[in-house]
Amino acid sequence: NNNWKELRAVAHSFGSTVEIIGSHELKELVNKIEDYAEEKFHLEMLPQLIQEVKQIVESAIKELESEKQKIISLTIKNLKL
Repeated sequence: NNNWKELRAVAHSFGSTVEIIGSHELKELVNKIEDYAEEKFHLEMLPQLIQEVKQIVESAIKELESEKQKIISLTIKNLKL
């Protein structure tokens, strides 16, 4: 039993978060998921689209974590001066 309404709602909600991040590629994918789930159109493409979103998000998390560590290191270094 596929709950397309729930998938559309999750994609819609996630779309706001994606706008904050500023990734146009990710926003486009999330919009497709939302539209396809709402219209029940190209449903066979949803698993691949979701996988692509997952990969982009995981990559972004790694990049953000790396940048966070750089900021922490710089802050600690500057506080010791």
